[in-house]
Amino acid sequence: MGKYIKFIIPKDLNESSMNDPSFMSMYDLLSYLGEDYMRYMSAFGEISEWLIEFSDLGTPIREIGFIRGEVKLKSPHNEISGFWKNTKLTENDLQMFFEVSIMSESIFQENWESFEKTIINFQIEIKKFHYVLNMDDDDDYSYLKTLIKFKDKRRILRIYFSNEKGENTIKNYNFFNYSKLKICGQLKNYGIDADLHLLESELMD
Repeated sequence: MGKYIKFIIPKDLNESSMNDPSFMSMYDLLSYLGEDYMRYMSAFGEISEWLIEFSDLGTPIREIGFIRGEVKLKSPHNEISGFWKNTKLTENDLQMFFEVSIMSESIFQENWESFEKTIINFQIEIKKFHYVLNMDDDDDYSYLKTLIKFKDKRRILRIYFSNEKGENTIKNYNFFNYSKLKICGQLKNYGIDADLHLLESELMD
């Protein structure tokens, strides 16, 4: 059975980071690993948190990077093999460098799946919804708002209507005449703690 840990890497260098491994920044760690790893600095400069799955032997299997609480990368995925996996650092090694928290498998898996941000041709039927009117003269993107169950989790869904020019077309519909809606669009998932967005939405018969 695997083990899952989460830890934060400080961005800023300070005197304590030079003397106390528990204050090690990403720059410190890459320097410690050697010059070959310094090429990762620009890629990981904004990543503040990591969530890693370890094998029974304590070696990294999968990893997730966060920026301000939102999943920004995961590996192995596509052509990315995995930074922590390539370092060959074990769970015990990371506990020497960072203050870690033990996480559950379900939390890891929810965040792992949330990286798949776009679902093309997403279809849904809703019965209860609110019309959110945007009063900003510079931005007329009013939208519909509802609560749905998505991957066994209750999530808020924002539904946006637009034409090929990107113009908001929500005013073309009189939603007060509808008791339920069947909608198709492009679903954007920005992370388990964020609202779902359905873009380029169209009503279905």
